[in-house]
Amino acid sequence: MADVANDPRPDLFAAADWLGEVVRGTKPGQLGDPTPCEGWTVRDLLTHCVQVVRMTVGLAGGQAAEPVSDDVPADGWAALYDAANAGLRPVLADPAVLTRTVTTPHRGEMLCGDFLTRFISEFLVHGWDLATATGQPAEGPLDVAERALARAQETHPAQGRQTPAFADVVEVATDAGPTRRLAGWMGR
Repeated sequence: MADVANDPRPDLFAAADWLGEVVRGTKPGQLGDPTPCEGWTVRDLLTHCVQVVRMTVGLAGGQAAEPVSDDVPADGWAALYDAANAGLRPVLADPAVLTRTVTTPHRGEMLCGDFLTRFISEFLVHGWDLATATGQPAEGPLDVAERALARAQETHPAQGRQTPAFADVVEVATDAGPTRRLAGWMGR
């Protein structure tokens, strides 16, 4: 159940904004490069990142997300992401959105606040994926990543994972930052 006292929106905004920084730092010549997401290129990952932000806006606003076109110009990704991200704050402005029921593609019905909480990790892990693939700094907002890691360890235990979205935990250096530890926890 969504906990309005522990509002996920500030962490979601911070994670989405950091992901936007990484998208803006991606060069057009890197679009065909591989990523830590098996079988995905940088272009595939950018498509997914824009689509996830659009889906978040759509679910919170009670509308379907517009799919990402196949003809995005090589230098158009930052503008496309920024336009999607600009929709987050307005659609999530009212705290009542946290207690609204949304129907998600993979988890069915859930409270919007719970959905938003889960997607903080989505933004951070894919930001790490993209930053790693494109040679950018790969640590998101530290406090946000620490909270996301704690939640991921609670909701996605290392043993018994049965979904392809979460591979086996990858051990990382003990002094790794929280975004790297989160990515490792999610199988990167």
